[in-house]
Amino acid sequence: MVIVGIESSTSNLGVGILRDGEMIAASTLHAPRRHVESIIPLLASLLEASELKKSDIELIALDVGPGLFTGLRVGVVTAKTLAAALNIKIVPVSSLEAMASQFVDTQAPLLISERQSPAQTVIVPIIDGRRGEIYHAGYSSDMGKTLWEHEVSKPELLPEKLSQYDVRYVFGSGYQKYRGVLNDDVVSSTSFPLRPNVETICKIAFTSEVAHLEPRDVAPIYLRPPDTSIGWSSRSLKH
Repeated sequence: MVIVGIESSTSNLGVGILRDGEMIAASTLHAPRRHVESIIPLLASLLEASELKKSDIELIALDVGPGLFTGLRVGVVTAKTLAAALNIKIVPVSSLEAMASQFVDTQAPLLISERQSPAQTVIVPIIDGRRGEIYHAGYSSDMGKTLWEHEVSKPELLPEKLSQYDVRYVFGSGYQKYRGVLNDDVVSSTSFPLRPNVETICKIAFTSEVAHLEPRDVAPIYLRPPDTSIGWSSRSLKH
């Protein structure tokens, strides 16, 4: 199966191709405010490098946020347009879940001891939501349980929620920006994920039981009204 992944919820733009469980191509650009003009050429170049055609795509793995409004909208519109044209489905993946999954995958030795301990552990990916707010969610150390769903809040409100747990792993662009407020008896490191990556988006779509949706049923996760709206002209991806 050929899966195309799209990650556009942050100032970065990631596109990747996974074939039969193996990443065969991926590229991430730092593209603040350039998602619209970058996403289709990036996908086209990866398809060409992989000797694939647009018609070879069988599924789209899509980061649906929460995250930056404009980037999310660009990714969602591109994915829905492409999926409708190819008559294929989309797997929506939460940006926060992807970051938590990255953390679990990369910090396995650290978490093994935690799972053998009676301590209550929480994994908290945090994305900078701008406007002085953060997006966050809480997960158990094995990703088996969502301890709290996606939320948007002022950073100073999160420590009270964190205080319910004995061990608190926090990371991401929101933590990096507000570490002075959030750095109260938490565990963090520069080796922890800063933002979601497209490789994880593809992996979740391939290995998990996340629903495969018709394009019309896919929507971004907006936790508050958009900051701005963008115009979208019809764009097409050349074979």
